[in-house]
Amino acid sequence: MRSTLALASLLLLAACSGSPPEAPAPADALLDLWAAIPVGMDALTENDVPETCDVSFKTWFEDFGVRGLACATNQGLSLREAPQRAPMRVWTSGPHQLDANGLALDLTAERAFGQYNPAFVEWAVANGLPRTEGAQRIAQPVYDRYVRRLARVYWLVLSDLEADGFPASLPAGAVSEYAAYLEGGAIPDGTLGFEGGVSMHSLFGDLTLPLAQRLRSPTNDEWSIRYEANTAYGFWVRRRADGSVETFRDGLSELLQTLDSEWLAAN
Repeated sequence: MRSTLALASLLLLAACSGSPPEAPAPADALLDLWAAIPVGMDALTENDVPETCDVSFKTWFEDFGVRGLACATNQGLSLREAPQRAPMRVWTSGPHQLDANGLALDLTAERAFGQYNPAFVEWAVANGLPRTEGAQRIAQPVYDRYVRRLARVYWLVLSDLEADGFPASLPAGAVSEYAAYLEGGAIPDGTLGFEGGVSMHSLFGDLTLPLAQRLRSPTNDEWSIRYEANTAYGFWVRRRADGSVETFRDGLSELLQTLDSEWLAAN
């Protein structure tokens, strides 16, 4: 696995920079994450996923949700080390830590969540998107197989929120209740809980059903789409709270424009 990752990363950096891999062009510090995803997926298919995943990325399926993608990537390239490449803090506040020992995620804190440093998000977008032709050739099949559904789900959820005035305002119901919870409000009666600050099942109502129907296909089952949409609603609410929503939106838009342009034009 290590030799495969090294070869894929070398090819990716060389294709992106047009220069020797030991002197890559600026703005490519995270591009080797693309090469790490399929390497990690291959590793997970050969092992017991829940036991293999780092506790921070615990999941049951390697191709399921953001944690699945993170777990797979982490098998090929340590996600505890990658953020250390950034020349600025990852978060401005919250329970997570990044120090000389790497990344330590705290997923047990009530209400508290990692509030991203907007400068880090800008750096991550600048350094992680495949902008050159060579990088796009390598990233495209990875996107198509492992990232496309998530990218589309997060874009459609954001679009639905924007139709209700997001980020200036939030739609009534579960989304507003979750935002209020993050600010200290109570968990409303009848919900399944907000999972210590990260929404999991609480927004599973009517919000996610139309989206699932739009994306359903032979390879996209309704339950998976609704789960991922549910977590996407929580993600965008948290990004509204930490002030990084516009940068994430611009980055996702550029990713779709680069690797999924026909779908983006229609959506």
